[in-house]
Amino acid sequence: MKCQNLKWGWFIALLLLVSSCQFENINFKEATNFKLREFKERKLKVTFDLVLENPNAYTIKVKPSSFDLFINGHAIGIVHLDEKVSILKKSESRITVPVTGEIQQGAIPKLLPGLLKKTASVRIVGTAKGSVGIFGKKKKIDETREIPLRNLDLKSLPFLN
Repeated sequence: MKCQNLKWGWFIALLLLVSSCQFENINFKEATNFKLREFKERKLKVTFDLVLENPNAYTIKVKPSSFDLFINGHAIGIVHLDEKVSILKKSESRITVPVTGEIQQGAIPKLLPGLLKKTASVRIVGTAKGSVGIFGKKKKIDETREIPLRNLDLKSLPFLN
C-alpha cells in the first residue's frame, strides 16, 4: 500500500511540475500565400502560410480552435482552424494553415472597398487550444496584423469570374 501511495505522490508531483512550466511566446514573422479555396453562400475556405519562430525546447501543437474575425475594423464573422498544426521546437517554421470562415450577414459589402487597398488590418480574438505532449493548455488571443493584399488569390470568388 505504501509503495502505491508513493507512486501516486511522484505522479502528482510530476504533473504539478510540468503544468507549472512556463513557455515563451511563439513569434509571428509573416503571413503569405493566401489562397481562397472555396466560397459558397457565407462560408469560405482559405489556406495561407505562416512563418513562426518557436523559441521553446518542445514542439507545440495547436488544435482546431475558433476565433472572431475583424477586417479593417469591421466584424466579419468566425474563423475555425480546420486541422491541428505543429510548430517545431527551437525553429523558424513555415506552416500552411487551413481555415474555414463563416461570414456574418451584411459583412461582404464592408469587405469590397478594402480589396482596393495594399494591406488589410486583420484582427482575431478568441482562445487557442494547444498541447505539449499530453498536456493541454488554452491561451487567449487578441492579435492584429497588417496583411499585404498584393498576392491574394481571389480567382474562386463567384463575382470575379
